[in-house]
Amino acid sequence: VILYQEQVMQVAQVMAGYSLGRADILRKAIAKTDQAALEREGDHFVAGARTNGIPGGTAAKVFALIREFGSYGFAKAHAAAYARTAIRTVWLRCYYPVPYFANLLSLNYGWRERFDQYLSELHYLGIRLLLPDI
Repeated sequence: VILYQEQVMQVAQVMAGYSLGRADILRKAIAKTDQAALEREGDHFVAGARTNGIPGGTAAKVFALIREFGSYGFAKAHAAAYARTAIRTVWLRCYYPVPYFANLLSLNYGWRERFDQYLSELHYLGIRLLLPDI
């Protein structure tokens, strides 16, 4: 399973003999879902894989997986940053629920669906929401 853009680049280098620069072109084509560039890269990938002794059918199947990857994959650095943000967010929600939800409610004012979710969560936690007192 390919999870990160960097893995696509490694597969292209190992299987099809791509240089780092050429592998980056492939990565960009996948990220932008540039169909014309993907077609060109697919031909180049299969040809390079054949040169390395990999059957064309196998190379085409691998490239189809790479192409499919574009709908869900992203850079490993982004994954790490999202994970770090998620961990910090969960920590804040667990140890500081009142300020956490106060900020969520103030930042998402007007987003009725989320607002209702937050109110439900506050009720579950036993935290009362007070109306503004001017």
